[in-house]
Amino acid sequence: MKKIVIAGGGGFAKEVRAILERMNQKEQIWEFAGYVVNDRDGEEIFGNDEKLVSADESLHVVIALGKPKQREKLYKMYRKNPKLQFPNIIDPSVQMMSEVKIGKGTIICPNVVLTVDIEIGDFCLINMGCTIAHDDLLESFVSVNPGCNLSGNVKLGSLTEVGTGSTIVEGIAIGKEVDIWTGSAVIKSIPDKCIVVGTPAKIVRHKS
Repeated sequence: MKKIVIAGGGGFAKEVRAILERMNQKEQIWEFAGYVVNDRDGEEIFGNDEKLVSADESLHVVIALGKPKQREKLYKMYRKNPKLQFPNIIDPSVQMMSEVKIGKGTIICPNVVLTVDIEIGDFCLINMGCTIAHDDLLESFVSVNPGCNLSGNVKLGSLTEVGTGSTIVEGIAIGKEVDIWTGSAVIKSIPDKCIVVGTPAKIVRHKS
């Protein structure tokens, strides 16, 4: 079995551990070595970020944080240690049809459907009950929160976050570092570094 640690100590980290256990029910893959947190010690705590970066053993790491920039920040820190590997963590219930390409470090939660000719970058998060349709492209460090529906030929730029229950219609291009708030319906393409909300979604603020 492969030793794995979970970076993060919140509710989502517990959900990721449950996914690891579900994966092990199908095939014994992961030996859980603890959570990586900076604010506490305990029986199931591996240690802090500094301990992980200096670890002298081969370890697999899953970054269980919901916010794109938080995942990016930790990856930039952890990649200094060549002994660390970043596997994709995919719940056994996920349905993948064909020609789905996934980078490294991505988490796909229960009851997600991925159809055909989809490309997903590194360190993405696709949370529970999402649908990702044909020819979609998710660049690295994208977060798609629970219950979202992406129609075909949608592009999400890096570091973009799609809020819970949102819908993006076919052929829409979303820029980098865009925040789509909960329950939005996106029917027009969105440039980089915007916050959008509503049905239909409108830009409410441009990020600096």
